[in-house]
Amino acid sequence: FAVMDIKTRKLLKLIPLPTATGAWAITVATDGKVWVGSYRDGHVYCYDPKSEKLTDLGRSPADSDVLFGLTAGPDGSVFGGSYGRAKIFGYTKTGQPISIDSVSPSDSYSHDTSYDSQNKKLYVGIGSSKAKVFRLNLDEQNRPNLTNAKQILPEKYQTQSEAYDLNYIAGKLFVKLHPAFETIVLDLKTDMIDAMTDRTTNQK
Repeated sequence: FAVMDIKTRKLLKLIPLPTATGAWAITVATDGKVWVGSYRDGHVYCYDPKSEKLTDLGRSPADSDVLFGLTAGPDGSVFGGSYGRAKIFGYTKTGQPISIDSVSPSDSYSHDTSYDSQNKKLYVGIGSSKAKVFRLNLDEQNRPNLTNAKQILPEKYQTQSEAYDLNYIAGKLFVKLHPAFETIVLDLKTDMIDAMTDRTTNQK
């Protein structure tokens, strides 16, 4: 785990993750703490910039060897995805695990998550043989509710195998698709695809 000064690009601190092969998942929570999800050991780590301490919280509630796509949730919480049965999971700001299970048990990957703080909705990108994007509402305890999960990726794009690299920005959800390596933009008011214009060609 590396801590760098983004202005000077200098390495400030390097902390080993002894049992991990690497870590794809990282995000900064609303309280400023940095969360990391590793692979091959499936551990979750929390770094507090104030104390400069990295805490190993052990295996995630998803009980997966490979963790993906952490995103900041409300009140210092975080959510993430995993490999295996596409389980999603979370942690409260105090490090208490939130077990959520899978929105699509027949799939292997929940590649990424993205949170809409204004409307309290969590988006999950799914993949294995068929790309999917699920929207989940958060309950009064700020936990994603699987019972009302809705798949919102238009059928046209479900011919792709994976939906990943989700980013929520101002009412839009940006989604990358594999193997096409293209990005689509979902208008979350209509769940329809926004037209995009190529600035080099001015073609939509």
